Parts: sequence; C-alpha cells; structure tokens
Amino acid sequence: MRRSITDLVTQILRAPVPSVRRVNASVPAAVDQAIGRAIAKSAAERFETMQEFAAALPAGRRIDLPGGEQPHRASAGIRWALDDRRSDGETGSS
Repeated sequence: MRRSITDLVTQILRAPVPSVRRVNASVPAAVDQAIGRAIAKSAAERFETMQEFAAALPAGRRIDLPGGEQPHRASAGIRWALDDRRSDGETGSS
C-alpha cells in the first residue's frame, strides 16, 4: 500500500523514533540513547548544545581522517554506527 505525503508527515510528527539498535544491534546502548535524545520530537527533550551531545557519547572509538585530524566525538559516534552497519554488508547509500 502506498502512503500519501500526509500519512508520511503524520508518522514523522507522531510515531516514536525507532532505535538505532533495531538497524544495528552492535551499537552501544549509550550511543543509541544519545542519538535518540538528539532527534527527539520535542525540543525540550533534545540536547541544548553539541557539547552535551558529545558528552553523552562514549569515548574510545578512533576514526582516522586525512591529515591526522579527529572528528568531534558526536560525529564519531554516528559514524561508528554507520561504519559497523556497512561492514555487515550494507552500502550506506541514500
């Protein structure tokens, strides 16, 4: 059954945000919780700053970038989830 744009918008506004762990069970619970809070429907439930978001993510996953730079921990946490998902055979393409 094909849904209308109205149905899609209604779902986005009202349906609970699915857990990242439903897609990739190896994502640590702390990363899943931080992402869930970052994309919460209610602004009052979201992090107020990127620093709060980064602090909620576990440290320790290193991502090597060209030139030896390191991404912000928030970016690293999200990339961690995506990299592991791709290593399970998904391409990550949109």
